Amino acid sequence: MNSEEIIKLYDALDEKEKEEVRKQIRAIPDPSKKVAGALWIIVVSCFSFALLGGIVLTFFLITGDHPTDVFVPIVTTILGALAGFFAQTKTAEDG
Repeated sequence: MNSEEIIKLYDALDEKEKEEVRKQIRAIPDPSKKVAGALWIIVVSCFSFALLGGIVLTFFLITGDHPTDVFVPIVTTILGALAGFFAQTKTAEDG
């Protein structure tokens, strides 16, 4: 069954049945702290690796007298993504 068929089936439901489906979808539990922590480590490690590689490549581009006008924004975007992972966010549980 593909996504289009699922959407058609959902659209065919009445409002009471749609509400029940929405409740069941919300009932999917969040991953455990151990799993979430492992996923966070994987994602941050990948971004860190990309950032370090980008810094090295930028250094070689600069020392080789090559243009960096395309690559430097990519590196700074990766740096911004990493900063976003470390920034504290206000969640509903925080109050």
